[in-house]
Amino acid sequence: MTTRSFDRIFFDVGLLPDVHERHRLTRGWNKTVFVGWVGFALALALVGASSQMIGRPAWWADDTRWSGAALVVLILAVFALPTAVALWAFFAGPWLPWLSGAASLLVALLAFTDRDSSPAAALVTGVLALSMLLLSIGSWSGRRANERGR
Repeated sequence: MTTRSFDRIFFDVGLLPDVHERHRLTRGWNKTVFVGWVGFALALALVGASSQMIGRPAWWADDTRWSGAALVVLILAVFALPTAVALWAFFAGPWLPWLSGAASLLVALLAFTDRDSSPAAALVTGVLALSMLLLSIGSWSGRRANERGR
C-alpha cells in the first residue's frame, strides 16, 4: 500500500466509507476536533495531577481510595473516552458532532460525580466539558455539503 492510497483511505474516505458524505465533517473541522480533544485529555490529566497534589483528588485519581490495579483501570477508562473521540476525528469518522457532544456530556457527568470530594477539580472538569460541548456544537458548521449543495 503506497502512502497515497493510505491517505485516500483514511483521510479522504474516512472510517465507514459507505456512510454518506453529509454525515462527515470537512478535513479542517476533523483536525480542529482532534486537536480539541487531545488538548482536553492533556488538561484533564493536569486536573487529576493537581487535585492529587492539593490533597483533594478527583475520584478517578484517588490513590488512597483505590488499589494500584484499580487506579490504573480507572485512569485508563477516564482517558479512553477523549482518546476514542480524538481518533474518530483523526480518521474522519462519520457523525463526529454527535459523538463529540455525547462524550462531552459524559465528561460533565464525571464532573458532577466529583462535586463533593473535590469541588475545584469538578468545577474545572465541568468547564472543560462545557468547552468540548461548544466545540461539538461549532463543528456542525463543518459538515460536508451533499450532492445538491446547501
